[in-house]
Amino acid sequence: MNGLLMLLATNAVVATALLGVGLLADRFVRWPAVRHLVWAAVLLQLLLPPVITIGVSLPQQPPAVGDAAVTVIDAPASAAGSANAEASLSARATASAPRSLVTALAAMEITGAALFLGLALTRMRRISQLLRATEPASEALQQRARRLADRLGVRRLPRLRVTDEPIVPMLVALPVPTILLSRPLVEALGGDEADAILCHELAHVRRGDAWLRPVELLATALYWWLPTLWIARRRLRRAEEFACDSLVLSLELTAKRAYAESLLKSIELTTPITSSALVTGSADSRYIKERITMILETSNKPAPRGALWLAAAFALAAMLVGPTWAPAQQPLAQESDEASAASPNQREESQLEERELVETRMRPLRQSLALERELIARRLQAYEIENQIQKLELQNEMARIHELLEHVSTENGPHQAQAREAERSLGRLELKSQQLDVQLSIHRLETELALQGNELAVREMDGSAAAANP
Repeated sequence: MNGLLMLLATNAVVATALLGVGLLADRFVRWPAVRHLVWAAVLLQLLLPPVITIGVSLPQQPPAVGDAAVTVIDAPASAAGSANAEASLSARATASAPRSLVTALAAMEITGAALFLGLALTRMRRISQLLRATEPASEALQQRARRLADRLGVRRLPRLRVTDEPIVPMLVALPVPTILLSRPLVEALGGDEADAILCHELAHVRRGDAWLRPVELLATALYWWLPTLWIARRRLRRAEEFACDSLVLSLELTAKRAYAESLLKSIELTTPITSSALVTGSADSRYIKERITMILETSNKPAPRGALWLAAAFALAAMLVGPTWAPAQQPLAQESDEASAASPNQREESQLEERELVETRMRPLRQSLALERELIARRLQAYEIENQIQKLELQNEMARIHELLEHVSTENGPHQAQAREAERSLGRLELKSQQLDVQLSIHRLETELALQGNELAVREMDGSAAAANP
């Protein structure tokens, strides 16, 4: 179990370092396909043990200087034996604390993984039930999809199913690749807009995005406690959507305006479902404005091969290369004739120097943990502010709809259809508000777990320092 926890901790450290690279790529790299490769490398690095290791030396805690001093004092044999017995008991008591900590961490890891897998299984079951209630798409829509798949280079066309539920277009990976569309959305779309929706989902098929869903599932089960994992998942899904948009527009399979209007209608007439390990490509309203801006204002040229190869090389290096932690070599206490003959004053000076050395080594670690604790708290504050802004926007929109309903309720005739549509929009907004509350609760729980882990690390450090400085 110690080895597994060490591997998880090592991968978490490296993935957190790669997180900075991903954020820089999102900031400065304009090709979504390249950004997607970087975020995929972050997720894969969490799961793969390093094949090529690089040794990294860590400071090693010196032995307890008080125990060492006892063994070199000139005393009768009985006194020396008593001192050695006390030192042995002290060492056993000190060693029991790390073992109990490892046991607690392992239990916490297994419990969190089991809870997440249970939640994921529930969501998969809902998707399976939804698939069983679908029907094959019309022949005209099937022929349209075949024509677009040929132009995109998709060799095997997924199943095309429709449902009466107002769900967003999506690609369901298992058990059989299936593009699932909402019948009301298909009927509301024009020919070019339907082509845009189909092209986007087929772009997910061509890019193989569905293969990353099991990676997400396993990584989340193992690293549910790691904020890096949740950031990487969100950024990966975002990069997938942008990469598919860029691919469709670079091949000129549909007009930009028709593509943008299809996205708007998809958000207006459908309701997003909870993310599942089976689903790829479900629309996310958080990025709709940014996606439409990219579609209408950028050139959407494909990424150069050189940039893709460079990103692929980075991803391969991130997956195969990793550190191996080795404690720095410390001089062993030598029980030589010179040490036996040393004066008590010299031994006391040596003990003081060793204690100062321990405190010097502990100081940067304490500062690092304090900085990490502050960063965790600031991230939660930033997310709470962002969540509050989104809720205010929803409340403003809901107030506007309420005013519209009050105005329409006084009239008859064709405005009744407008009132029904406004009530549906109001229901979707209320659902989004509830989702924001749930997401905020999850972030607060993650922050609490991270702070508890930080506190455990501080306590362990204090215990090590106390053992080294009796």
